[in-house]
This record gives sequence, C-alpha cells and structure tokens, in this order.
Amino acid sequence: MIASQPPPQGAFDIYGPGHKGLRMAHANLLIRLGAADLDDPRALRGLLNHMREHLDLCVEHMRHEEVVVHAILAGHAPGAAVEIEDMHRAHLANLPELLGLIGELEAATPAQLRKAGRALYLAFSRFVAADLIQMAHEEEELLPLLHALFDDAELVAMTTRIVLSMTPEVGAGMLRMIIPAARHRERLSLLRAVKTAAQQDVFEALLREVVRPSLADREWRRLADDLRAAPASDVRAA
Repeated sequence: MIASQPPPQGAFDIYGPGHKGLRMAHANLLIRLGAADLDDPRALRGLLNHMREHLDLCVEHMRHEEVVVHAILAGHAPGAAVEIEDMHRAHLANLPELLGLIGELEAATPAQLRKAGRALYLAFSRFVAADLIQMAHEEEELLPLLHALFDDAELVAMTTRIVLSMTPEVGAGMLRMIIPAARHRERLSLLRAVKTAAQQDVFEALLREVVRPSLADREWRRLADDLRAAPASDVRAA
C-alpha cells in the first residue's frame, strides 16, 4: 500500500474472479493449441472458433473495466488508471496479428499447417504472457486503491453495473470462464451480484445452462444451497 493511502474501507475483490477465469481460459487454450491435431480439420476449426470467442471476451473484459471501474476511479484519483489503460491499448494492438494468424492457419495447405500452427501458438503465448502481467498489476496496484476509496457496497455496485452493461451472450461467456476458476465464496459473491442485476428468469437460465454444467455435482449442490441461504450482506470473497 502507498504510504499516503488511507486504510481500506472495503475487501470485495472486484478483479479476482474475472481474472481467475481469464487465466484458466488462457492456460487451457494455450495447452489445447500446443497439443492440437492439425490434421483434423473439424477439431481445428472448433478450436480456432473458440479462440476468436475468447479474444472477444478479453476485449469486453478490458472495455468494462475502463467504462465502469476506471471512470469511477477517475473522479477520486485522477490518473491512477493511466498506466493500466496504456497496457490495455498495447494489448489490444496485438489482436490484429492474432486474428490474422488464426485466419492463416484456417487457410493453410497441409504443407503449411505446422508452420502456421507454430506461429499462432507463439503469438498467443506472448499475448497470454502480457495479459498475465497486466492482470497482476491491476490486482497489486489498483485493487488496494479501490479498497481504500470504496466500501464493499460500492464495489459490489460497480460489479452490478458491469453485469448490467453486458449482452446476454457476453454475460454467459464470462460466467462460463469464471465459475470453474473461482473459489466457492467468490462464486457466491459474483452470483449474488448477477442475481441483483438480472431478471429472475434470466438468472435461473444462467444457473441452469451456464453455471450448473461448469461444476461437479458436489460443487453445484453446495453453491445452490448457499445461494438460497447466504445473507445478501455477505459480500467478502474468501
């Protein structure tokens, strides 16, 4: 913590679950890409489509951070998010190369597959490395500042604003990434925020179609029980 920074008001981890989901998704895709059977067109096409969807979610994640969290932060600590936004821009500048390499691998002849696959694998590994550094910086530098400036209710309200700004497709994609990567209490905190923001039928559909398939039976039963019983004021993720 910076010496002049006041003691924390809040403890809600606005970054943790989303970043854990991105880290897990990055790692899984990198492993799949490295092990992909390039001679299986159907499997390769599915993998590359998944990569495009993942990159879209990465863009959405950064956009929501800037539009909600950074915009609110700017009113209390002007300039605090400038370094992170510079990292965002540098990160986004790598997307055209990645998307181009995905297209090249899709169009590659049998003789070109190995070279095209290696090029995409290495480029994506650099993308993942840069994002891991960026997310760690946000959690080590910006999160303590957010805790100093805002209490838990305010931090949860930011999460709710982010949820409300998502399209149903983006929201489902984010939850599909986050839920298996999060701790039980993090899942509870996040899903309570989603429940507050979403209509009841939409929330029930997300539980049924996105959350339930992402968890083992025991994890799902515990989560479902605690969602019904947990007090709404308990927002601290453990």
